[in-house]
Amino acid sequence: MLGAIIFFLATIFYKTKERRFISIFLLFVLLTSCFQFIPEEWMVIPLFGIRKVYDWLLIFAAVIFIFKPSLFLKSALWKSLKGLKVFLGFLIIILFYSIFFRGVEADVSIRVFRNYLFFFTLFIFVPISESDSIKVFKYIVYGTSISAFIYCLQPLIGHALLNNHAEAKFGEAGIARYYNLPIFIVPVAFFFFLRKSFFSIQFSKLFAFVSFSAIILSQHRSFLLAIGACFFIYLFLSKRIKLSYMLLYVTLSISIFLSVDVLLGSRFSNGFNELSSSSMKTSSENLNSLKVSDLSTSEFRWYHFLERFLFVTNKTETAFLGIGLITEDSRFTSKLPFNIGLSDEYGSTYQVDTGDIAWSPLILQFGIFGTIVLVFVYSGFFKKFMLLKEYPLMQTGILYIVALFITSFYSVLIFLPQTICLLMLFVAYAINVARNKRMNVEVTMLEDQDEIAFI
Repeated sequence: MLGAIIFFLATIFYKTKERRFISIFLLFVLLTSCFQFIPEEWMVIPLFGIRKVYDWLLIFAAVIFIFKPSLFLKSALWKSLKGLKVFLGFLIIILFYSIFFRGVEADVSIRVFRNYLFFFTLFIFVPISESDSIKVFKYIVYGTSISAFIYCLQPLIGHALLNNHAEAKFGEAGIARYYNLPIFIVPVAFFFFLRKSFFSIQFSKLFAFVSFSAIILSQHRSFLLAIGACFFIYLFLSKRIKLSYMLLYVTLSISIFLSVDVLLGSRFSNGFNELSSSSMKTSSENLNSLKVSDLSTSEFRWYHFLERFLFVTNKTETAFLGIGLITEDSRFTSKLPFNIGLSDEYGSTYQVDTGDIAWSPLILQFGIFGTIVLVFVYSGFFKKFMLLKEYPLMQTGILYIVALFITSFYSVLIFLPQTICLLMLFVAYAINVARNKRMNVEVTMLEDQDEIAFI
């Protein structure tokens, strides 16, 4: 019921240009279940088919399309989105392929298909101005930072406070590790790289400390690696680093990394050792004979992907387009032979679902061609952001895409609906910045022509 109320308010606010940014922010409140403060069951209405909080956004987009289809049919906008057009065409092809050629249940295929429709939330974000987009980003930073503070309290009190929580586990250092880290914590951390003159928020130092503390307490190696790598990229993008200071930055970064590694019981150095020991085992190990309990986390992810990649590429058809848009509850899943995967409550191995590596489900559902198409879409956004890298928020967008690819080997963030929607907010901002930049150039040219004519 609470979700319906927020949805109604978002719809009302979207009607007026001055309050549209409030509507967009409310959509992100829905996406995150009030930044993980509110139980998801309070936000959904399963009786009406709204079983996930992000279903509200698709309904919202459908309502806007019905009453204002022109927002989705702007030819100039579609021309600038070549990658998205290709991906839309591929989605339609893969949906028909899945249902009519692979025989996957229609409702299952449509469920997977709809997860990628969130790319088209872009069209409801574009109508808000640059300044209003910045307001939305700021509100997201505030909401995520408060969630990060609550997250940091969990190991202290020994109880989960945010939703989306799994059972806490104790890391090597004896610190309880909770898996309900705020969904936008990594991109929000990038906003704290920016100078106050570009992106000013209240209590920025406090929120930055809380956000980075939450990432450290999560003991998520790929997140920390992404933050460190992106910090150096940001220094180059913003021209705030000189080669003469590189040694100082590298030394400082290594010192911080080693300190955190010791604090968390050598979790990160052990992870690198795991990677180096498992990377050369592809030709000698029999995947069917491997025991999951004997694998390290890095080995598990590597073999999880490798097993599915070898299965898909065994046939030309599946190598190209995958085995169809299937989920764990599809009747075809029981026919899959995979040995590497987490076990369910009955001791059976999960064949499709995983939260450990993004490329396993992608290669299964999309094949090599579809995975390349998706990478092409992200690289197109990256190129668009790079062309506008003089704008600080675009630098944050660049870092976000880089971080998504770094973390894709240890999570599935790269194709989650929440991630796609936030990325589309960056893309909408980029489109408006580019349009305004082009208009300013045209105005300047006209003024120069008038001046020449006068002379």
